[in-house]
Amino acid sequence: MLTINGKKKMKITMKREGFQKAFLQRPLRVMGIGAICFSFVMSLGACSDDDDGKKEAEPEVKEASVRIGNTSRNMPASGTVYAQYGDSPTGSDIAKLVDNNVNTCYQTDHANFYVMYKADKDLLLNCYTVCASSGPSTNDPKAWTLKGSNDNAKWTTLDEQTRQTFSDRKEVKEFLFENEAKYRYYKLEVAGNNGGSATQISEWTLKYKNVSLHPDEPHSVEIDEFFTNMPTVGTLTAQYSDYPEGQWVRNIADGDNRTHYTTSHTHFYLLWEGDRSTVVKYYSLTSSEDDPKNTPSAWKLYASNDKVTWNIIDQRMDQNFGDRLKDKIYVFNNKEAYQYYKLDIEANNGGDCTQIAEWTLKDVPDIDDLMGLADGFSGSDLTPMGGHYANKDVATAEDREWLLNPENESDELYAWDGHWKEFPVTLYPYGKPLPADANQHGIGNCSLVAALASMAYIYPDFIKSLIQDNGDKTYTVSMFDPQGKPIKVCVSSKFLAGQNGEMFCCTGKDNKATWATVLEKAIMKWNYIFEVNKNTGGIGSEHVPPLFTGDGYSFGFAPGRLTAWQLQRAVMTSLMEGKLVIGGFNKADMVAPDGSGKTVTGHAWTLMFSADPSALFGMRNPWGLCYDANGKRDGVLNVFEGQMPSTIDLRIINPGIAAKSKEGGVFEPYYPPNYAPQEVRITPVSPTK
Repeated sequence: MLTINGKKKMKITMKREGFQKAFLQRPLRVMGIGAICFSFVMSLGACSDDDDGKKEAEPEVKEASVRIGNTSRNMPASGTVYAQYGDSPTGSDIAKLVDNNVNTCYQTDHANFYVMYKADKDLLLNCYTVCASSGPSTNDPKAWTLKGSNDNAKWTTLDEQTRQTFSDRKEVKEFLFENEAKYRYYKLEVAGNNGGSATQISEWTLKYKNVSLHPDEPHSVEIDEFFTNMPTVGTLTAQYSDYPEGQWVRNIADGDNRTHYTTSHTHFYLLWEGDRSTVVKYYSLTSSEDDPKNTPSAWKLYASNDKVTWNIIDQRMDQNFGDRLKDKIYVFNNKEAYQYYKLDIEANNGGDCTQIAEWTLKDVPDIDDLMGLADGFSGSDLTPMGGHYANKDVATAEDREWLLNPENESDELYAWDGHWKEFPVTLYPYGKPLPADANQHGIGNCSLVAALASMAYIYPDFIKSLIQDNGDKTYTVSMFDPQGKPIKVCVSSKFLAGQNGEMFCCTGKDNKATWATVLEKAIMKWNYIFEVNKNTGGIGSEHVPPLFTGDGYSFGFAPGRLTAWQLQRAVMTSLMEGKLVIGGFNKADMVAPDGSGKTVTGHAWTLMFSADPSALFGMRNPWGLCYDANGKRDGVLNVFEGQMPSTIDLRIINPGIAAKSKEGGVFEPYYPPNYAPQEVRITPVSPTK
């Protein structure tokens, strides 16, 4: 170990076997520019005094250069290598300095000179080598300085060496230096040789090497309550401690995406040991701001309570973060508490090292940082049902009596030129309420149907608790009046039919009446009494759940307010918290990359987790079909990065008493049941959200 300017420098000496014969022939002194012959680019350089002490001025020599490609073994990228002086004898020109051949060498008559590498891009480098030639040891360089620059004008000293000797011919010396900046130019300024009349260097290389300059730096770090990435206090450990200065493992848990952990390995693990067992239901990874090739692409997440038996709780492949400093969230259905969580990285995207800016493990994520972008808050101090119901009266005894009589019908049919017709009812065709049971037909109430589908997706048991089958083709539904007081609404099995006698209202598959048909009619009847909306076609998505849950608080995000990954986090967080999420598009006919469908505007959709792990989330069209190839997707369109996320608006709605029927929210994608595709029937007028 050498100490230069108070800093530790690591030097590794390597010997190469090969030709050991002394180079006896004295290099020819170039007497004039006419004696110089180069096959590469040359430009004018300054004159200098002779380095061996002669008083007469040397003839003018020219700077020499050679172009190298990105396959060079000496340099990390394509670029140009320069020599200050073009006085090399034939066969010892600047190209020999970077030809990856220790049997050739670059030679100059000068003892004080520079060689410089100008890369085609900015590079973070921390290692270089100098290889002695096969010539006399007196011609070896003895002292030099390595500098970096981005403009070839202002230079930063990266490393200095003095009194260097090479014990063997063609010996390679490697030098590591501390560096956290990228430079376009790297210059080796030689300040003297070992007394020879010329200076010879066989090879010069520059590279990035993931070897810690501080081996004392622990690869385990204690995490306290101020490190918010992890669910408890504990210990974070990296398998390898080969990180460069400042890129240690603690960076992945510091909450700052401007810092990152680096390792030279593409297959390694990160281990979290909490002070107690915790239930983790999601994690996130954030890409660093450096080369995208260095981001992880495949991994497994393990969990254990004894560090012996490990369970795979999530795995991902072919992950591409795209943008820098991108946060990707991964949700999985885990209900067991573990003390140890191990992230086993199996591959990156082709880089020489692997970098991770942040790693989080949490029970439920949050969107607190996004709330400043939210709008359309619907809460009210006058009623828990929300501002939409603030000025409506509480149900009277007369209202309650009318609502409980199944023979009483609303006037909804007059709005749609239909008629009441009795249909058989199968409340739960698939055993429990599913979004597939809620399909919009003639009534322009997409918001209502999308909200019912959301309730079925997250709270199927709650929906069952709402409906009492009276056994006489009538159904009693538990609801709330505008002031949040519980009421009962009883409906018959007569539903709205069109002129052709077919179901005009919401149905399940094959146009069968389901729980969704019953709830839709209950809303029609409720609205007839309280007259909140002209008809159910004008009801908003945020106004439907409160009728059953008693909670009308909601908020929204307008299109373009969130990035794709912020949008994903808002959706996932809300679903995991048990909130109902409805959305829409402001641009039509955008086709999903996977062919799952295309967008429709002026229309409400149900937000869900996608069955495709590469998608941000899924959105179900309440028509039940979304122009997919076989009609089996039940209207679910997968949303990916690209143009589509910026066109989406969200409405996030509190679940009220529904949350009591199920612990937490939903964690699994929506998988439509097997059903025969049906011809979609919708209102000829575009539904309004």
